[in-house]
Amino acid sequence: MTATVTQPKKRRRFNRLWLLIPAALVIGAGVALIPRPGSSSAAKPSFETAQATRSDHKVSVSGPGTLAVIRTLDVKPQVAAPITLLPKVGDKVVKGQLLARLDPSSFERTLQTSQLGLEKAQASLGKLSSDNTSSAQSQGQSVSNAQSTLDNAQNDLETARTNLSTQQ
Repeated sequence: MTATVTQPKKRRRFNRLWLLIPAALVIGAGVALIPRPGSSSAAKPSFETAQATRSDHKVSVSGPGTLAVIRTLDVKPQVAAPITLLPKVGDKVVKGQLLARLDPSSFERTLQTSQLGLEKAQASLGKLSSDNTSSAQSQGQSVSNAQSTLDNAQNDLETARTNLSTQQ
């Protein structure tokens, strides 16, 4: 007969140790959070009151998504010219702020051209007016010359008649 001897199993203290560590941490945190007499956290809280007013509150929300346009508006000038002032993408604009300025150089050139055309037309009108005046004077002289030629011809005719009647 053989007898077997078995040794009693050792209990593991390792499992109990893992249970005791968190329990000790919880108890330590609880003790640390208990207010102590005379500490500043035990002071009576103070409150500040204010008059309630109405105002607009701006709320911004960030997140992924797509913006969709409700209405599109084309802004077109009445005249065609290069634009010299535009806000950049991301610039903040306020109501009443100038958003675009047209380059006046093309309008200034057009104005100068028109002024030169006006001066040329005025000079041409002055010349025609003086030519018309001199033409009228010239025509007056022509009429006067024609009248004197007519008078001379009439005198010559009278002379010729007189000579003819004397010869007959």
